Amino acid sequence: MACLATLVKTIKPFFKNPNASDEDIFNDFISTLVNARNIKNKNKEPLWLNKGRVSELLNQKKDVPKALRDALTQIDIDKKNELQFKNYIDDFLEDAKIPALQDALFTLSHKTDCNRDIIYKDKDMLAKLVTQELRAAISENNKNDESPSII
Repeated sequence: MACLATLVKTIKPFFKNPNASDEDIFNDFISTLVNARNIKNKNKEPLWLNKGRVSELLNQKKDVPKALRDALTQIDIDKKNELQFKNYIDDFLEDAKIPALQDALFTLSHKTDCNRDIIYKDKDMLAKLVTQELRAAISENNKNDESPSII
């Protein structure tokens, strides 16, 4: 399993807009969960992480925000997230690159599945795969442990 930083970095090359900032890519990616769970910031607006916070997350200096982890406890969150990812796939990901994205996700999660061809043709299955990977990534520790070990 991969942490959230690794998952976002894996998906980044498959974005339609190659000039999108890390902040936009990260927030667009987690927006599926933010929308599915209706996660708000303290100003009652949908959660959006600023450039500094995204940088810390992608460089693994900070862990996943608690609001995202808490969202995974909601009943039927995976079904809601899959519905959001169907739109996400259409809006943000390059269709021609979807087979390569799928291979990258399978490699990232060390999955071996003889039915990979089904996902190439079915965006619903790809949405399910990305939802599973997001759940696993949010559950993982995103922060590098830089403290030296004492032997």
